[in-house]
Amino acid sequence: MIGFKEPIAILLIFAILYASLGSVQASLLILTNIPFAAVSGMIALAISGEYLRFEAAPARSDELQRGPYEFTMQAS
Repeated sequence: MIGFKEPIAILLIFAILYASLGSVQASLLILTNIPFAAVSGMIALAISGEYLRFEAAPARSDELQRGPYEFTMQAS
């Protein structure tokens, strides 16, 4: 269920796109293509059997020796 935060976030993203591009048509084109790109990326991951990975660089110098934290999520 969509709350009140999601439409506000979409409107803010649209406002930023419109401010940078200066065109309503271009801003709407980008906003409508984001879901298609996300879905096709997940389909490609599922077909290839790869994982979606998010790696965060360590913040402190003692963590540099241990390496980055790795979070994985399998596309299903």
